Amino acid sequence: MINTILKIYGRQPVVEALVSGKKIHKVWVAKGATGKIIGRIERICLQKEITLEKTGKNDLQKIVGAVVHQNVAAEIEFNPFITAEEFNIILNSKSDLLILILDQIQDAHNIGAILRTAEITSTDVIIIPEKGSAEINATVAKTSVGALFHVPIFSTEDLLPVISNLQESNINVYAAVGTGENSIYETNFTGGSAIIIGSEGKGVRKNIAALCNANISIPQYGKINSLNASVSTAVILYEVIRQRKFK
Repeated sequence: MINTILKIYGRQPVVEALVSGKKIHKVWVAKGATGKIIGRIERICLQKEITLEKTGKNDLQKIVGAVVHQNVAAEIEFNPFITAEEFNIILNSKSDLLILILDQIQDAHNIGAILRTAEITSTDVIIIPEKGSAEINATVAKTSVGALFHVPIFSTEDLLPVISNLQESNINVYAAVGTGENSIYETNFTGGSAIIIGSEGKGVRKNIAALCNANISIPQYGKINSLNASVSTAVILYEVIRQRKFK
């Protein structure tokens, strides 16, 4: 698999890239920048013999573009996706896997926010289709606060055979849809579970939802029928945690 070269920015994403063991080509820190995290970045670079360059804020802005860089950036080399072999190892690792499937989510900020929640809830793997999904880029790294470097992501040409494979492995697959017949509070997530989150506009595609064990929904009682993909993911994942950890 081909590695990607990314120029990432933001203090926490750079720290997480450094501690994750990813290959770091270079780190830039703005001249005069101080603070606990800046100090930690400088110490890690020294320990790992990673090139660290002090540069002007304007020069740093030119490196990363029109973003809020928090006085630090890095150039990293890594592959954001695990191999099919690594994916199969995860599938066989335990009986109560927690899996997220992102069905053509096209907003990099949403993917980053989902990765952040997935990491903190110990989601085992995220599955995304190759086509129709947002690029895994520096925006995802920043929005995920570096969770990108810790959560396994598997990319596939076609979600349908992957879903069938999950079901054959005794993993229940649930599509999160607004009109799901089962509330998330009526759904048993204590066993192996894969939750499909749909795209921002169209939701979970009908042919995929039809293949699932059940379609589930989040009860909503206000006048606005709208939870975005990342918020919906957080609500569902924490219901999974509640069922598994707070019986």
